[in-house]
Amino acid sequence: MAGTAPATLAPQPPVPSSRRLQIYAVDPSLAIDNATAAFATATLSVPWREPYDAPFEAGPVNEYLEVVDVDPESGAYYQPVDLDDPYLLATDGYPPSESNPQFHQQMAFAVASYTIQTFEKALGRRVLWSASSIDFAYVQRLRIYPHALRARNAYYSPAKKALLFGYYPEPNPADVYAVKDMWVFGCLSHDIVAHETSHAILDGVNSRFIEDSAPDSLAFHEGLADIVALLQRFTFADAVRSEIGRHVGTLDSPTLLSGLARQFGLASQRTDGLPPGPLRDAVVKDKGTPVDLSNFTEAHQRGARLLSAVYAAFIEIYRIEADKILQIAVPVAPGMPLDPRVVDRLASEAVEAASHLLTMCIRALDYLPPSTVDFGDYLRAIVTADYDLDPVDPYGYRRAIIGTFRRFGVVPNDVRSLAEDSLWWDVCPPRGTASSTNPQPPRKGETELDLDPLFDRRAIFEQSKHNAFVIHELLMADPVLCEQLGLLLDASDRQTGAAKLSMAWVANRTSPFEVHSVRMARRVKGDRQLRQLFITITQWRRGYLDPAVQADVDSGAIPPPEADFKVRGGATLIIDLRAHRSARAPKYGRSSTARTSIFALPRTVIQQPADDDARLAAIRSHRQTVEDAALRLAYAAPAVAGTEPLAIVHAARGTAYAA
Repeated sequence: MAGTAPATLAPQPPVPSSRRLQIYAVDPSLAIDNATAAFATATLSVPWREPYDAPFEAGPVNEYLEVVDVDPESGAYYQPVDLDDPYLLATDGYPPSESNPQFHQQMAFAVASYTIQTFEKALGRRVLWSASSIDFAYVQRLRIYPHALRARNAYYSPAKKALLFGYYPEPNPADVYAVKDMWVFGCLSHDIVAHETSHAILDGVNSRFIEDSAPDSLAFHEGLADIVALLQRFTFADAVRSEIGRHVGTLDSPTLLSGLARQFGLASQRTDGLPPGPLRDAVVKDKGTPVDLSNFTEAHQRGARLLSAVYAAFIEIYRIEADKILQIAVPVAPGMPLDPRVVDRLASEAVEAASHLLTMCIRALDYLPPSTVDFGDYLRAIVTADYDLDPVDPYGYRRAIIGTFRRFGVVPNDVRSLAEDSLWWDVCPPRGTASSTNPQPPRKGETELDLDPLFDRRAIFEQSKHNAFVIHELLMADPVLCEQLGLLLDASDRQTGAAKLSMAWVANRTSPFEVHSVRMARRVKGDRQLRQLFITITQWRRGYLDPAVQADVDSGAIPPPEADFKVRGGATLIIDLRAHRSARAPKYGRSSTARTSIFALPRTVIQQPADDDARLAAIRSHRQTVEDAALRLAYAAPAVAGTEPLAIVHAARGTAYAA
């Protein structure tokens, strides 16, 4: 038509940064009670999709996760949910429902995605799953099976790279809102899904941590997973606001938020002598004397002490801020509810404290020894990692952590006091010393390192493998540096005896050590940033249950038979990259001497010598206990004995504990 203006293209709408999905915030049973329904559900914001990530598909399937809803017990296959359906996008997904399998898929996917997001924010990098144990190949997705087991159990399988959730009929309901033979689903518990996802992420951070080599090994896995599940739930503002209002501003006593997996626990036939209730409750009455950890040997029991120590620190931090608010709040008569504005302010403080403490607990994972972690190591890791990012501790988070860990029996073996500076891992050069006082040019071959930030997860994995090879070659060419890191190259390296190191297969040849992982991170807190390189180096010697055989092998008197267990050691190296310049970077007027070897930059070295005979004796003692328990379990649960370490832990606990 004459005079008509030419048509213009409409601008593309912005790509959303997240999608919203509904979940059960606590447990399904609370959603049908008017007193708790207001906070029994929540709506999570999970990442939409980055341009370099795999497309979103029905399942749901995305860059990280793949939900496969097959029920082996019944042979049923449930239609996968398509969360890109416009109706579901408009309504934040399916509404919470115990009877809708598609909501089960949505719930497991949403909580797992939210947990991944929590870890990535704290770690300062993208999450990777542990590599294939067969060929060390890249594993893109973690599989989630919402209805994998008709059993009171749920676990992460390192072999399958999968989360398997159980469901079962409740035989004798202890919950007033349950009926006999009502189905209870593990995938509908935020706590269980977050717990199992945390196991998978921790296995990706360091696959050695899952080896049962000390009393704290699997207990740390369980405790860390509980900490994430509990503190993550305290980021749900509506639930926190409701509980603070119900308890008139305090969180010291057990609440609906302090207990983990309430419905699962109520439905389980407990064998631990405790009354029906959550699987674990973080609130433990403080008797005023430190806990003796030797009284707790089972992984869940021992890990629960770690959970309680962190929760006690959270309560201490929250109480300090809550007291300030309550001192200026308008007084209310005894038994009267707090002013809603006061409740909102208190809830904001609780959410902030939980979020910050959870970030501290996750960030510390990169500051642990290469294997055989104990709770004391974890305390040092939390304190050092937080200090490196923020030397000032204005709200006393580190003081609270140190104090509550002490009350729950966690004291590092190799420190002389619990002063904060005694807990720091050693750094070279010492803190406060300029690294430019002794500049060193890059070593031969160091220019092959690729320390550019990447965002594609497969590219990050391949970059890590490449850097591990380069660093291995650099270390093999420098015995002095290996000695400084506490690595053994030959039996004559140390005077404690002839430690018979086992050779690793590296770059088509044998080597006395392997560079297990190389990870980079950029961490931010306020106006302070850190750019760090984390290198984990491992080596191991043969361990034998019979001390006489051990002595003969170590002295070279007999050819070494197959080892009964491995005594792992090595070093964790943490390098501050803020002063690093890539060999490919332009000079911008600076001299080429500004380029410094990464090994001359400020670094933290956490040594764990493989020839430590005290560690050998401790691991032998623990393995003897484990061998006895495994033999008993092999008859009780032959399907999992020897194949799935976390499934074994849960099966050994009986029906009292899952997850």
